[in-house]
Amino acid sequence: MRFCLIFSTMLATLMSFAVQAYAGKFVEIESRGGQSNQARIIGYLARPPGSGPFPAVVVLHGCGGFHQDMLAWADRLRRWGYVALAVDSFGPRDIETKCGGFGDQPADAFRALAYLTTQPYVRADHVAVLGFSMGGASVLAALERGSISGLFPDKFHAGVALPHVAAQPAS
Repeated sequence: MRFCLIFSTMLATLMSFAVQAYAGKFVEIESRGGQSNQARIIGYLARPPGSGPFPAVVVLHGCGGFHQDMLAWADRLRRWGYVALAVDSFGPRDIETKCGGFGDQPADAFRALAYLTTQPYVRADHVAVLGFSMGGASVLAALERGSISGLFPDKFHAGVALPHVAAQPAS
């Protein structure tokens, strides 16, 4: 009996290390306009405690799609004092993976920006965009003057385009 109790306690402890708790929530962002594949965009929103307003970051995934690393990055940014909105451009469109560019992702970034600027806890003039791999290419497209940015009234304050690297932040 005692062995079972010890084993159960050890198993529960090990499982608690394997499960990562996330601090944010999922939100829906309506997609309108001239997108070729209209969809309601899903995002993971993580925000620091307090009323703000806080600077914010839109996080874009790579060609492997939206996965737990995007949630981990949003939570990491939250701990650093940013509101973070990690956007899933593939799931609502029933796409698992797609490499080589995805034309709807920059527009999704602007939809996320528009959503964030309506939130009272966000500094609307201090929203950046961060992208991994294919998402990095979307960052560059979103920041390029005279491109898709002309279709949207709100603009990003800054951007970071990362090459194909492990998206998991270091602890």
